[in-house]
Amino acid sequence: MKNIDTVILANQMVDSLRETEFFKENIFVDAHDLSNKLIEKMDVKLETDGEMMLTESEFIEAVKEVHQAKVDETLNGLLDKGAVSMGVNMNGDIIYKQDPNLNV
Repeated sequence: MKNIDTVILANQMVDSLRETEFFKENIFVDAHDLSNKLIEKMDVKLETDGEMMLTESEFIEAVKEVHQAKVDETLNGLLDKGAVSMGVNMNGDIIYKQDPNLNV
């Protein structure tokens, strides 16, 4: 359950990031998603440690998780639409290729 203090603090953190244009510079980090992730992490920390303040590394981890989720969502959408195809090269690496018939 969301603690009101974590909600307030997460919203303040996101508002501060908005003022620095963080979200314009990091297009795969959505403000709403980051706020929810921060609330989630702070609530868990409050329940387990009795302290809701995140360390710098915990904050960075939250940002990376939100970023990765948005990248995955975007790539999966492109794959689902057929705009990008996925395969495996001879080295076993996953590779992606844009549909040559796609008009961008």
